[in-house]
Amino acid sequence: MQRNKLPGLISGMVTCDKEINDMKDKYDVAVYGLWYGNNYGSIITYYALTRVLESLNYTYAMIRNPLGREIDIDALNRSHPLKFARDRYEVTPLLPINRLSELNNNFSAFVLGSDQMWNYNLSRPYGQSYFFDFVADDKVKIAYATSFGKDKYIGPEDEKIRTDRNLHRFDGISVRDDFSQRICKDEFGISAELLSDPVFLCPVEKYNELIAEASDFKVEGDYIFAYILDPNEKIGASIQKIAEETQKKVIVVFNESGDKESFRERLKISSELVSYELDPTVNEWLYLYKNSQYVLTDSFHGTCFSIIFQKPFVVMKNVGRGGARFPFLLGELGLLDRMIEKPEDFVSKFNEAGFNVNIDYTSVNEVILEKRKESIAWLKNHLDKALYNSRTVNKVVDEKNCSGCGACQEVCPKDAINLKYNNEGFLVPEIDSEKCVKCGICLKKCTSENPVYKNEAKPKCYAMMASDEIREISSSGGMFTVAAKYVIEQGGYVAGAAYEQDYKVEHIIINNIGDLWRLRGSKYMQSYAAKVYPEIKKLLKDGKMVLFTGMPCQVAGLYSYLGQEYANLYTIDLLCHGITSSKVFEKYHNDVLGAKKLNRLEFKQKTPWGWHAGINAYFTDGTTYQKPLESDMYFIAYLKSISKNTTCGKCVSNKLPRQGDLTIGDFWGIPKYDEEMSDLKGTSVVLVNNKKAEEFFEKLKSGMKKVREEPLEVAIRGNHIIKGPYRLHKNREEFFEYFDRMDFTSLTKGCYYNQIYKYYKQELDKKLPENYHEYYYLAEAAARYSNGRKIVTWIQSRKFEEILKKYFGLEVAFSIAKSETKVDNEKVFPVSKIKDGSSDFYIVAFDPKNAADTYALLEQYGYNNLQDFICRYHKPIVINEFDLSKGRYSDAYGNTIEGYTGIIKKIVFRGCNNHIIIGDKVTGSSNMSFDLLAGTYIEIEKECRFNGENRFITKSYSGKSEVIIRRGCRLTNALYRIVSAGQILINEECTFETNLELHANAGKKIIIGRDSMFSHDIDLWAGDGHTIFDVSTGKNINSASEKQPSHRNAIIIGEHVWVGKGAFIMHGTNIGNGSIVGAKSVVKGQFPNNCSIGGNPAKIVRRDCAWARDSVTENPKSCGKDEYFALTSSAKAPISGKKVLVIGGTRFMGVQLVKQLIALGNDVYIATRGRKKDAFGIDVNRIVMDVSNRESVYKALKGKYFDVVFDNLAYCSNYVDNVLNAISCGRYIQLSSVEAYKDKKIDLREEDFDPKTNPMKLVDTTAGYVVGKRQAEGVLYQKYNHINGVTVRIPYVTKTDRLYYYCQHIVKHIPMSIDDVARGFTFIRDTEVGKFLPWIAAQNYSGPINLASEGYITIDTIIKYIENRVGERAIIDVEKGDKSPFHEYNETSFSMNMSKAKQLGYTTSNINEWFWDLLDRYIERALKEK
Repeated sequence: MQRNKLPGLISGMVTCDKEINDMKDKYDVAVYGLWYGNNYGSIITYYALTRVLESLNYTYAMIRNPLGREIDIDALNRSHPLKFARDRYEVTPLLPINRLSELNNNFSAFVLGSDQMWNYNLSRPYGQSYFFDFVADDKVKIAYATSFGKDKYIGPEDEKIRTDRNLHRFDGISVRDDFSQRICKDEFGISAELLSDPVFLCPVEKYNELIAEASDFKVEGDYIFAYILDPNEKIGASIQKIAEETQKKVIVVFNESGDKESFRERLKISSELVSYELDPTVNEWLYLYKNSQYVLTDSFHGTCFSIIFQKPFVVMKNVGRGGARFPFLLGELGLLDRMIEKPEDFVSKFNEAGFNVNIDYTSVNEVILEKRKESIAWLKNHLDKALYNSRTVNKVVDEKNCSGCGACQEVCPKDAINLKYNNEGFLVPEIDSEKCVKCGICLKKCTSENPVYKNEAKPKCYAMMASDEIREISSSGGMFTVAAKYVIEQGGYVAGAAYEQDYKVEHIIINNIGDLWRLRGSKYMQSYAAKVYPEIKKLLKDGKMVLFTGMPCQVAGLYSYLGQEYANLYTIDLLCHGITSSKVFEKYHNDVLGAKKLNRLEFKQKTPWGWHAGINAYFTDGTTYQKPLESDMYFIAYLKSISKNTTCGKCVSNKLPRQGDLTIGDFWGIPKYDEEMSDLKGTSVVLVNNKKAEEFFEKLKSGMKKVREEPLEVAIRGNHIIKGPYRLHKNREEFFEYFDRMDFTSLTKGCYYNQIYKYYKQELDKKLPENYHEYYYLAEAAARYSNGRKIVTWIQSRKFEEILKKYFGLEVAFSIAKSETKVDNEKVFPVSKIKDGSSDFYIVAFDPKNAADTYALLEQYGYNNLQDFICRYHKPIVINEFDLSKGRYSDAYGNTIEGYTGIIKKIVFRGCNNHIIIGDKVTGSSNMSFDLLAGTYIEIEKECRFNGENRFITKSYSGKSEVIIRRGCRLTNALYRIVSAGQILINEECTFETNLELHANAGKKIIIGRDSMFSHDIDLWAGDGHTIFDVSTGKNINSASEKQPSHRNAIIIGEHVWVGKGAFIMHGTNIGNGSIVGAKSVVKGQFPNNCSIGGNPAKIVRRDCAWARDSVTENPKSCGKDEYFALTSSAKAPISGKKVLVIGGTRFMGVQLVKQLIALGNDVYIATRGRKKDAFGIDVNRIVMDVSNRESVYKALKGKYFDVVFDNLAYCSNYVDNVLNAISCGRYIQLSSVEAYKDKKIDLREEDFDPKTNPMKLVDTTAGYVVGKRQAEGVLYQKYNHINGVTVRIPYVTKTDRLYYYCQHIVKHIPMSIDDVARGFTFIRDTEVGKFLPWIAAQNYSGPINLASEGYITIDTIIKYIENRVGERAIIDVEKGDKSPFHEYNETSFSMNMSKAKQLGYTTSNINEWFWDLLDRYIERALKEK
């Protein structure tokens, strides 16, 4: 069965540049091969193959020879292949090899024909096109009965590598001879099927039909037929002798190509019994076979047709034309005795029995028929995928274009289609291949493939509001309820989406207003709509009025199923942002809603959110979950098009003209255009899409509170989805790829913020230490690619083995090395054990030093990268001009690149576990290049700017290399280089002029504080780059970072530091905030804040100085923060580059402390119970423990060492005892409270409570907060007095909402119970606590110390300030009022003396500098809530 001929079909002069664009027809199969060859065997081989394709009901076309020329009529008439093709084939336009890929648009499958297509001598001019290098990955690629022609692969090594790569892309490979099967297996690791040559697949009747076409060709009398490809004198002598001895006429035919007269002369035959047919057609050539009495040949296909026509024959093995195939064919058919090796043996073989040779063709035909059946089945099975793609809705599913409307399921005449949920949870058709007859009805009815538009492109537009009662329970303006109510009142039926018991969504049909609640409200999940189509059809035929409401694709699906118009059917399509799946909701339910049993679910509910709406989930345990849309994870994933169906981004139904009679949705933007049509309770937009809809809409108006026609453009402005679908988020595919590997919140945030790795790493951290992650990626790749093969490691790795077994359930079979050895008493085999074993083994190679040799040897052994082996240090992966806007990069080695927009100039990955994250609004990414070895993490935060070339280079085989550049930095011509692990941290708003070099080597760090300014030509070297030894001891004295004092392992530059031109700064340097480094200074050492340093070596040249970025200014405020304009202090800078533990770092001042520690470049661990998610991402390490449980703490902390421990949860002595009993640390900083003082008073001093003398006992929190805090201090200084500890006592922290009590009660006129408004207190900000703790940890101080803002504020002052700001009076009612936040402690007035902190060099804040601004924010919040 063939369609109309292609534009490029051979006829007259062929013009092809234009015609490839005109090829609009779609075909099942493209046949590529030597169908045009000047060889009768080639011609008839492809004729036979195409007859089989036709018998299987495939449409096809032949790919024209890409090395050919345009064909004119004269050439056509001289060419048997082209004349034969003209009448039988459709042929593609003439395309050069480099344009063959254009054919992917027209074919579903590509079949490489039979013959010696993979004989390198023949395929070489065609490049890799005979290995389908031009065919797209999503197209079916099949080789049918192809041959290498010779019994070994003869191509060069580089060509073999390309051949190997392309062969592995095939969906099915079959060969026609055993040596080609062996080559596939031994050379390329491919199991090829052994099938019949195509000429045996075609029944003899087809050949007889061709012969019948040559009705004017006759040969009188009996004759012997000699078909000779390579004539010579010896063959001629044999032919003549047989002719003379039998006195039989011999007709000789040569190969179609070549000089026939020359061929004739080579035979040197003089007998008149021998005649020649020098130019027979294919039909005449077949005639000569069929009517001959005997056949002599040196042709493979000559042999085949001798067998097909059941003739006695002798064949000479033609070594020059693939000699190995002759004995294989004849041996398989039991005819090996019909083959000779030498020309002179023609006579002796003929004379053995003459014309009476006994060939058992009954047995031969049994073999042929069995092989034919097997071969056709193989071809059919492998092409079925393509056929389903081209003729059934499988095509739509494979193209990810299925909306799940279900029309195909309902129209299938064979009941062969069922809607199923795919692995993303969306409905797609599944075809039963046993039932399917490939009739094509499903594809014809598919609304994605064949959309129908019958409505107006510019419909009338209305704003509509139903009654307040209806709108209160509706998602929008109540239009659906008005329409549904009307239809039911007319005795009609309404179909719409409803929740089922498991909160999946399905369409149901109702005819009772009492059931309308089930259909009302947005569902935001795909509904199974097709199940109601047949019932709707029945109702319509019975004359019932039906209203169907659904997504545009579902309305289109219903119309497609019905196939005709019904006057009693009304449809409403919803303005659709796309749809997500019930599987996505199920994950959200489990991860966000805690898998609690739902009693009621309300998406886009107005209460309490208003028209903008939110989600309300009501659980059977009486609890609720409520979030506005913009902060709920489900809606973020939905509204940002992260979790939607793939077809939603290209939906052909969700556009103008619309699908339904009416289209309804929210009329966003109407308040700005027409205030009378908006009262913020919900307004519907209604599009009236046709005349029938106008009549229907008029009938509905009586049920509306307000309705007014509005310009369509206004509706579109507020709801672009009217015109067409929203584009899917670029990380949509990643959302589903990581779906089962991350919790819902992390997954959504990772996709939305283009930081999937940061969130995925947190999941990996729960399983494994960070230094094991690369082994996890390698194990994951081995599990994915090994496909049942034994996994072998090149160099033994216990870490890898453990991970492979624990997380993937696989084991390493054995290990190999260059030569046999033993490791841990286990035999390590020589690498030769795996030679030629790619079908049995999957190799994981770990050797970093000999990676190139490993690659070369494995490839020499027949292994393919990734498919058969993976190297920890692989061949460089080079990525040029990577466009971040198009999506994320990831590979099997665990390397990733992600970000917002911009094009990165170049990335080179040389190993595993490298990650690049580029933030939002980063400019100049085209100036960045990355060359990364392994274990690298690079993050550029938002709004950074890169000018000139910026190169990031890491060379670390082990350990972590990290470059983090915080937001708002500007860098020009910079080199960031890390060797043997290290860290570079640049904090916010730093600026760098040209030629900056940052080197962090051997585990050392460079930490630059915020708002620092660097001039030109500056070098920072943390680490020397080479090793220095002490000759007397032989020890490394400069680069073994773990053995160096911590102050020598880093360059620490404080905040707001100005570094002059040409400065050279070395590790072991710490420069305090606000300082200035002179030009060409060579800096090493510790320098305080607000000083100027210079010289070689650099020294302090001035103290008590500050600087501003302004060229000229008289205003010290221009320096920035108040702390940048300060006297030089003798205090040490806050701790940087330390390993620190924060116990309780997810609330209030704990959050501020962790942020500060991160900014200072510390290696931060936080210990919590793991119940509350933190916002620190991969910037921290996490330890899960319960400080109240001694065993839990011991298990979590035993054996661990930290430079500093910050304990924010020191609520009682038991807690502190649990921690200090388990841990080792250099410093322990305990957060205490003003409550530790027994007697509150003005000017509290540390000596007023001495924890060293207060009787100590172990208590838990039941002892109360005051006792607990005192005893927490006591256990530190009495039981653990050997620990270098500090206790920081703080007053009230303002971010705990205590101040909000006064604002809220005064604004809302709520009485307050305050017995003494004259009481006064001091306060502290959470941010100041966060800054003080790292600072005090660096000072040479131990014992209790106060931290408070200086100053004192009374309750009366606070109340009066609020009264004046809001114009309301406070209501004080001691008996009945709400208790004040300070009531429970029976607080008296107090303040805290800060002299100790000042003596240490700390600059305290004054309460009036910040308190009133904070109170204003609380007042604003209270007024807003009112």
